[in-house]
Amino acid sequence: MNLALDKGCLSCHGTPPRGKAPTIAQLADWYVPLKGQEDQIAGKIGHLREHHLFGGVPAHERLSAGEAERFVRWLVDGGR
Repeated sequence: MNLALDKGCLSCHGTPPRGKAPTIAQLADWYVPLKGQEDQIAGKIGHLREHHLFGGVPAHERLSAGEAERFVRWLVDGGR
């Protein structure tokens, strides 16, 4: 959660979320079923930082590869 706070993720993914962005809890619900599926997890990590994702999200693009991996794995573990 500290990474999400430090990187400003809750600005869009907090409660209430900004626009149509899912909350952290919703993201975790979607990611938990990926536990143990390393290929799926790796795909999510890569997509999180891609420029074209959702028309380009500067906060996503500023994440380092390591930060993106920590964040996705945190969500896979329930985001709590």
